Amino acid sequence: MNRYVENKEPEFPGISDSRITLEQMKSCVRKFNEERSWGRYHNPKDLAIALTVEASELLECFQWKNMDTESWKSNRIKKKEIAYEMADILVYLLNMADVMEIDIATSFYEKMKLNEEKYPVGDEIENLW
Repeated sequence: MNRYVENKEPEFPGISDSRITLEQMKSCVRKFNEERSWGRYHNPKDLAIALTVEASELLECFQWKNMDTESWKSNRIKKKEIAYEMADILVYLLNMADVMEIDIATSFYEKMKLNEEKYPVGDEIENLW
């Protein structure tokens, strides 16, 4: 039996990307870790390693598969598996940001500004390298 079971009803009604903040998610991860006394294991190096392992697990979802975007989106079981791997990555990212006291939203917008400067609109991708 696949461990990723498709639920018809949302388990967490009212929770969506548009209704929760990064700080709320960080707090959720922090509480989860504190309840298990896992903080002693969560140093930046080990969190970075764990994040990379989870990213590899996401990549594994696509290994040996030849599907277009619409096929991936319509495969509910595979989509749920991918969503859970993405969530694992986010958990470690939020945990690392919390441990290192990094404001992810600020970092995100600063990096997007740098990307806008590095990759201006109108430049063909072939000309960037």
